[in-house]
Amino acid sequence: MADDTKAKVAAGVGAVGITAAITAAVSGSSAAAMTSTLATVGLGSMAAGIGVVAAAPVAIAGLAYGVTRLFTDD
Repeated sequence: MADDTKAKVAAGVGAVGITAAITAAVSGSSAAAMTSTLATVGLGSMAAGIGVVAAAPVAIAGLAYGVTRLFTDD
């Protein structure tokens, strides 16, 4: 498997992992708990909170890709 492919797989696994963690954290929560948490994360704006939460898997995937590329031989 090419190094770039390994990095892409690592990024995908990281994104899936954080998405699963977010899903597990909110399952069973009430709507009020979810909306207040989103508003808190978004510094008072629920829309901004959704953006922050949606950006987490992308950030983790990018980090995993970068770290994998850094530590693999080209």
